[in-house]
Amino acid sequence: MQATARETIVDMPLEMDSQEPDESLMLQYAQGDGEAFEALFQRHKNRVYGFIRRFMGGRCPADDLFQEVFLRIVRGRTAYRPSAKFTTWLFTIVRSVCIDTMRKQKHQQVNMPMDEMPESNMTHESPPVIQITPRDHAADRETGEVLEQLIGILPAEQREVLLMREKLNLPFHEIARVTGCSVGTVKSRMRYALDSLRKGLIAEGLMQ
Repeated sequence: MQATARETIVDMPLEMDSQEPDESLMLQYAQGDGEAFEALFQRHKNRVYGFIRRFMGGRCPADDLFQEVFLRIVRGRTAYRPSAKFTTWLFTIVRSVCIDTMRKQKHQQVNMPMDEMPESNMTHESPPVIQITPRDHAADRETGEVLEQLIGILPAEQREVLLMREKLNLPFHEIARVTGCSVGTVKSRMRYALDSLRKGLIAEGLMQ
């Protein structure tokens, strides 16, 4: 897939979407139906891009990882089996791409001399200072911007569960399959994430 700007990748109209189940479309694509792949791409591109952008939080260009996800789908099309929902298979790939990238970045940081390490990498483990929008902005916009930043500094395992649940509307059992955890662990991580967000909003005077 050729590199394309986000506005041309993600904001294209859903012209080729259909009512066929994802699993059927993927099986058709595995047999060589390019239009089936296009329908899947148009149907899921926004959710995939949005998850990557929020999960990575600027740690890597979202466009690069977005393209890597769909390249892995192309390469793995013949191995696809509808033993689980397509979205489970899809977001297992999305998560793998993100986690692989974070691990590579961490390895690079560990092996980089301190005098050559960019400032952004040297301070990666420290939560960034939250920048509140000007008080004359709408309260909901202010809260939304703070929430995005609070989500960005959650531990990765909590952040992924929160995004899959709140942004993708995946049920807990599906999130458990994607992450390889038990449903109980997923619910626990969700609870910790929500508690952290609540405390952050209280600290910023945006929640009582």
